[in-house]
Amino acid sequence: LSVRTAEILDDTLEVIASRGVALSAPGKGLSTQLKTGDRLIRLFRWNGRTYGRADRNDGTFGWISLPEGATRAATSPRRDRPGPDRAPHADIESRIRSTVNETNSTLRRLYEFLDSESGIHREPPQWSVERVDGTFACLLRAAYPPAPHAESTAHLAKRIEGRLLGTGYYVQQQPGRIEIHP
Repeated sequence: LSVRTAEILDDTLEVIASRGVALSAPGKGLSTQLKTGDRLIRLFRWNGRTYGRADRNDGTFGWISLPEGATRAATSPRRDRPGPDRAPHADIESRIRSTVNETNSTLRRLYEFLDSESGIHREPPQWSVERVDGTFACLLRAAYPPAPHAESTAHLAKRIEGRLLGTGYYVQQQPGRIEIHP
């Protein structure tokens, strides 16, 4: 599947149709029903269909097909996006923290395995999340300097960026530090 001619959307809509809107999983034939009030983060449009992610805990990705002109009848643009003068939503902080917690858990399990194989005990690197004036900083605590962790920093930054698509937040990174800005 090549989507080179896709139109990038990167916005968020709210479902207003009383019957909801179906979000079809790619290639699986399964669909999830988005209900009135649910939000859809639109990523791109291609061949008359839109690909996006449900803005809820399961973060389901899929295709949404609406007849021409029906977009306005079924959805409306979200107007409550965080801005630089507004405090971030608790939802944003929750997404960041859950992603960091998953990463920390994976690192702990990996180090436990490596320790059991080598017989050497090492403290796993761990990430913390700090909130400063409407932005967030994820900081790496590790026995070694941040430079050797540049690739894992980039990986975590990409995961956080994916969880924040359509929210208006952007991610900046350097080894051992990730900043999230409105």
